Amino acid sequence: MPLLSFVDSIAGWQLAVNSENRAIELQYAGRAENQAIVLENGIGDYWDKLYAVRALSDSSSKLVTREQFEDFFH
Repeated sequence: MPLLSFVDSIAGWQLAVNSENRAIELQYAGRAENQAIVLENGIGDYWDKLYAVRALSDSSSKLVTREQFEDFFH
């Protein structure tokens, strides 16, 4: 009987460890996904700004002055 209790305890412990490990993996995956989305959105924002600078530059026949550049982004 004591051996059976010991085996049951080990099995229960292993189930608890596996459950905790799975929960941690899911939490990590969720955080990683959130960070990827934030990074992707940030990069997208920078691309939008670069396209706007390109449009400003292409729309002017002369070099864009600092003042024009600042006015464009304010």
